[in-house]
Amino acid sequence: CAALRFGKRFDPDRGALRDKNLAGDIARTTITVAGTFSAMSESARLEDLRAEAAYARQKLDLYRAKSYGARPTSAQRLRDLTRAAEQAQERLAHAERTARAAAEPDGD
Repeated sequence: CAALRFGKRFDPDRGALRDKNLAGDIARTTITVAGTFSAMSESARLEDLRAEAAYARQKLDLYRAKSYGARPTSAQRLRDLTRAAEQAQERLAHAERTARAAAEPDGD
């Protein structure tokens, strides 16, 4: 099957292809996104990081809600999503601190 060759498998519960390695996807996305920041303005970068953090939080919240349902969920995936949301929030906080420090005049 072509789907298995590309690291995906068919999930009959969802009726769609699903990635087998969520952590790898998150790492590749982070690397791809990080490489594009040099060409972005600071405000666009902050806006992108805000959207990324919000998306990660929403994805985590949806998976937590799913865990209360009858269908099985994975504790490992919940940990991965929690880690991804925390890392996105940390990247945003760091960028905001850096932007604030750059905007403040030196008090020498």
